[in-house]
Formats: sequence, C-alpha cells, structure tokens
Amino acid sequence: MKKLTLLLLAIASTAFAGQPGKEFRSHYVVTDRARTPLYYATSANKIEERETSNIILLKNVITGQRITINVHSDYQQHETTTVYMLDKKNSVTVRYQTPFISASTLRESIAENKQHREEFSTRDIPVTVESKGHFERLTEKRWKKGDRDSVDTHDRVKKAVDPAITAAIKALIPVLSFPDLSAACATVPFVTDGAKCMGDTGFMFATIAPDCDFDAEFDMPCGIEQWAKAKTVAQSGHEGRY
Repeated sequence: MKKLTLLLLAIASTAFAGQPGKEFRSHYVVTDRARTPLYYATSANKIEERETSNIILLKNVITGQRITINVHSDYQQHETTTVYMLDKKNSVTVRYQTPFISASTLRESIAENKQHREEFSTRDIPVTVESKGHFERLTEKRWKKGDRDSVDTHDRVKKAVDPAITAAIKALIPVLSFPDLSAACATVPFVTDGAKCMGDTGFMFATIAPDCDFDAEFDMPCGIEQWAKAKTVAQSGHEGRY
C-alpha cells in the first residue's frame, strides 16, 4: 500500500494546483549530464472529484519510440487503471483495487486514507495484468512474498506482457522516477518483471516551452484554449502549463 498511498497524495497535491475539471499540460526534456536530449515528454492532467487522469507522452530521441502511459483513478469504483502503449499498437493494462471503504471522491479518499492509514497498509490489493488478450489475476502480497508461488506468478505475468513494452519501460525507469512523471510508478513493476522506479543522477530533467505539435504526434492535439495558452507561454520566453 505504500506506493499507492504516495501516488494518491501526489495526485491530490496536483489537484489543488490546477483548475478542477480542466485538463492542463506541461512539456519536458530529459537529458544526460552533457545536456544531450534523451526524451521529450508531455504530462496531461485532469482532476475531478470523482476521477483523475494523468496521461504521459514520451518520445525516445534516439530510437524514435513513442510511449503513452494513461493512469486513471476512479474514486467511486475504488479502482486505478494504467495503460502502457508502445508506438500506438502494443499495449499492457494494469488494474488494481484501492482499499477505501465508503469514499467516492478524491477529497473523501484522502481523508479516509489519513484515518485508516495503518489498516490500509496491511490490506492485500487485487491486481489484474492484461496484455495481448491474456489476463493474469494476482494480489500485491502474492507478487511480493518471494516464495515459489510468487516466482511462478512473476513468470506468468512476464510471459503475458509484450517484451517490447517491458524493454521500453525498463529503459524509462529513471525518467518515470521524476515527480512530475511518476504517476505510473505503482504499476511499473508488473510491466518490468519487478523493476521499480529508481532515480539516476545521469539523467537531468527540465520543464520547457509547450509543444502542441509534439502532443499531436500522439493523437492528443491541443484544444483551442490550450493552443492559445501555449502560444502565450511560448511568446513569454518561459516554460509553463498550457
């Protein structure tokens, strides 16, 4: 539950920084220590009381690979779904149930988490991994406990997940560790055969001017208001949300 709790609180803190019900985006570059670009990324967030979504668009500068990660939390259904897509075709979906009791909104979930933190930390979390039409159903404790059953579970999930997606997300782990792109970290291990989000000092991260052409490459064109905001931000010579 620790990662899930951190994810919920991260989403909540974002909620109070934006306009509820409106999508807002930020554009980034990830470089090596010599400031050579490795990835470009856009993070698109939409915060509502009953659901939140964070869509991360990433392009590998060297290989040209495009990765889309869509994290959607439904506070009424107590469910979070993360979809990983590589080059608009190969995908894997990880879905898990959150342990809330009666909360049906973001604010209620935050409050309930504070009130029942110790109880929630001991609950087992049902997880489903889907790839290529194959479903694997497991639990968080079954995944982590390290016995023979756990090893078999890892093997089945590994076989279910498209190896091309596994390789792409493993390479992205240092990038997804940056706070602004970390919404998927709770489910990354199910896609990478256990590898977790972990920072790397060889990577540098910066917010840069909006790029609606970049977003359109992922079939996520800017809306009219976003185009206007992106133009205003770009003309100011600074980075910023759009």
